[in-house]
Order: sequence, then C-alpha cells, then structure tokens
Amino acid sequence: MNLPTGFLSVSQIRTYLRCPRQYEYIYINKMRPPVTSSLLLGRAFHKAIEEANRAKMETGEILSNDDVKDAFSQMWDREKTKVEWEDGEDQGQLKDHGLAMTSHYYEQVGQKLRPLMIEQGTTVDIDGVPVKVVIDLVERDGKIRDFKTAKRTPAKDEADRSIQLSTYAMAYREMTGERESGAQLDYTVNLKTGPKITHLETTIDDNRIERTKALIKGVAQAISSGMFYPVEEGFSCSFCPFRDLCKGGK
Repeated sequence: MNLPTGFLSVSQIRTYLRCPRQYEYIYINKMRPPVTSSLLLGRAFHKAIEEANRAKMETGEILSNDDVKDAFSQMWDREKTKVEWEDGEDQGQLKDHGLAMTSHYYEQVGQKLRPLMIEQGTTVDIDGVPVKVVIDLVERDGKIRDFKTAKRTPAKDEADRSIQLSTYAMAYREMTGERESGAQLDYTVNLKTGPKITHLETTIDDNRIERTKALIKGVAQAISSGMFYPVEEGFSCSFCPFRDLCKGGK
C-alpha cells in the first residue's frame, strides 16, 4: 500500500470518507486545517480526564475537582494561541463552558472510573494495512470508553455506527487476546441549560469487525490508487477550510 503517512488512523479514514479531496490537501499536500475553539475544548477536556485517570491507576490517588479543572486550564492556556478564533468568539466564556463540562463529567462519572489502560497506543495490521490506534480508556472489567465533547446531543445510534469503537475493539483483542466486555461513547454536551452527559453503548460482533476491516482495506486501496475526488453533495463542503481553494482555485 502506498500510504502518505505509512499507516492509516481513524481520523485519516474519516477524513477520506468525508471528502477524498480534503484528505489530499491534509495528508498529501500537508495543508493542516486550523485549530478551532471546539477542538481546543475537546483536547483540554481529554487532558484533564486523562490526568485524573492516570493518577488513579498509577498511585491510587483520586484527584479533586479543582485539580482536574486546573489540568483543563493549563492545557487551554498553553494551546489557546494556536487557535484560529472566529469573529465574536468570547474566549473567556468558552473556557468557562469547558471548565463546567469537565467538572460535571468528573463529578458524575470520572471519579468512579476504574482505569486499566489509558491512551493506550498500538498498531493493528489489517491484511497488510497498518492502522495506528490510541484507545482513550479501558476499564478493569474490559469496557472500552471514548470521551467526546459536543455542542448538541448526538444521534442515538452513533455508537452503533462508530468505526472508532470497532477499531478500538480490534486493537484491544490483539493486545490482550480477550474480547472487550463492551464499548461506549461518553458525550459531554454543552447545552444552554448547562452540561449534559450522554452514554451511548454498543456491542462489537464479528460481522461488525469484518465490515470495519473491509472499509479500512477499501479506503487504503483508494488512497494508494490516488483517488482524491471532491465531494459535491453533503454538509462537509460548507465548513471545509479548503472550500475556496477547492472550488475557486484560490
């Protein structure tokens, strides 16, 4: 396989499925899209929950809510200069929303988690296609969890459609020789009424694994063949950072 990075990842696969031309801009032409405020919020949230889980797993310490909020703030303040802020965005208000989301998730869920693997990375070979995987969290009972932040409540079937969870399951099975006990997306949603947590659970059966493998191999073959056509229909074009370049050649 002639892959530009030498491997695939879930983010690469999703980018290609969203728009092959966008994949070309990012991974062939090395034109990185801007960091958005939503991306920064998600990264800071992840970092805070990761630090809490790591402290619990390595030392048994359960961090205070203030400690977790401090971890969020440190990540936010360190990375905020890299963000391409939109006109009118209130940086202080957005940070406060992120702190509230992090605090709410940690109080309601995070303190009760029992981490076994944290940000565990590995490479899975899918019939000759190397796929790099980093699993957010595996609990001691074998449940895989992935943390998400969002502005609106996700669709009820999102976990059932998630190639991320099925790829995590393949990685977990290869690393441990065992099946996961379950797989789940934990969404912390920033609603006008305040943070809301939505848990979406799913089961990864053998048929789903085989479908994910077929998808991965198909995407790898298309990339190797140089198939980078633009997608004209769908919602992704409207918020693509390369829209003007793609449509107008600017």
